Amino acid sequence: MSIILVYLCPLSRSLAQIFFSSNSLTGLLFFVAFALYDLDMALMVILGALAAIFSSKVTDGEKNSIALGMHGFCGALVGAAAFASLGSGEVSALISVIGGIATIPVAKAIGPLFNLPGLRHFNLPCLTAPFCTVSGVMLIATTKPHQGQAPIGPVNEQFIGYFLHAVLSGISEVVLVDSALAGGIILAGLFIAQWKMGLAALLGAAFESIASILLRETGTPSYLGLTGCSGVLVAIALGTVFIAGKWIPWLVTLGALFLLLPVSSLVELLGIPAYTWPFVLTTWLSLVIVSFVPGVSRTEEQPVA
Repeated sequence: MSIILVYLCPLSRSLAQIFFSSNSLTGLLFFVAFALYDLDMALMVILGALAAIFSSKVTDGEKNSIALGMHGFCGALVGAAAFASLGSGEVSALISVIGGIATIPVAKAIGPLFNLPGLRHFNLPCLTAPFCTVSGVMLIATTKPHQGQAPIGPVNEQFIGYFLHAVLSGISEVVLVDSALAGGIILAGLFIAQWKMGLAALLGAAFESIASILLRETGTPSYLGLTGCSGVLVAIALGTVFIAGKWIPWLVTLGALFLLLPVSSLVELLGIPAYTWPFVLTTWLSLVIVSFVPGVSRTEEQPVA
């Protein structure tokens, strides 16, 4: 029983925290999405998350935040990234564990940067920056340069089905899974956690999917799922987590989604492994911008993640 309380509950919540939730049932549904997509991937995700939780406990992480899963979600994403890059096997498992452990000291290194005099006022969160940093380094160190995906082709005549698949796969791409079924399960978990989270995820994925379809005509290399994943996280973060109010969070979210487009292009031009960097950078920029806008305020309880 003690093992369940010490590791399994934080593990489930770590999966949920990928989308800013601490709901254990939501985390369980996310695990189901991983498992249905590939059992080996689910294993790598568990290894990465458990390694991060263990690392946080060893480094005297705050017990309440560990229990809420706030120290395990980046490790879970590292495991997903290891599988996405290297598949299953001992090397992938080793990278999942080492990378999961590394996310904690990386997060501890990023945190103090936001306490510097010029940044302290903005109260910026780490978000998934530790995951992006660790997985980016490991991707560069263990694989040959990856070729970009081909631009999407002509729109399918069955546009509604095409668009729905784009939205759901955009949600699943947050966890590096390209599956409409997994996206639907994740979306259900988000609605269970909070209806606003589910609505925000739909808004972010739909916006980015429409942008991908429109920008396709100009030759911009946009990809439905990969573009949508950052939109999902931006919408959840700003629409339901960091901005206070009834309507203002949604207005901020719309502005941030438009900002996401050039930020995504910039990350692509830099040639670094993108992962969720567009989401991280867009959210940081948005939080800085709104701090100068009268009438826009932050929520009182700021997530550690």
